[in-house]
Amino acid sequence: GRGEPYPPNVITACYVRKGPFFNNEADDGEEKMPVWHWTDLHVEQHFRTDCLHPCTVEKRHGETEGGKVAWKYDVVVIVDDDNGGGEKSAIVTGIPHEAIRFFDKPYASHLHIRRAFRHHIGIPDDIVPPLWLETSSL
Repeated sequence: GRGEPYPPNVITACYVRKGPFFNNEADDGEEKMPVWHWTDLHVEQHFRTDCLHPCTVEKRHGETEGGKVAWKYDVVVIVDDDNGGGEKSAIVTGIPHEAIRFFDKPYASHLHIRRAFRHHIGIPDDIVPPLWLETSSL
């Protein structure tokens, strides 16, 4: 198999506006995973921090726009259910490349390496304003 294409310390997140994702039920009463198509309509509403959700890229496909190939992705996005139902998944198709971001998993960046080399940064006292050196007022 192809396995996971990204290193284990990385997660993907997608800019997706929460829509009416969870109103779909299958014929047997079971809830099915909703499918939503990413549109460029109201694009400024997509690229907000409250629209950034964890996602998993499932498929990549090229679409020709203006003579150039624009990569689009189909993803499974995880969003919080506004009705208190916890996290739920939805399939979102046609997400543009620029709407997908990579982030370090919590505590996985180099800042958190326990045995990392740390060196004292010596700054001469004469370049620091005297007010900064006064600790008695703290």
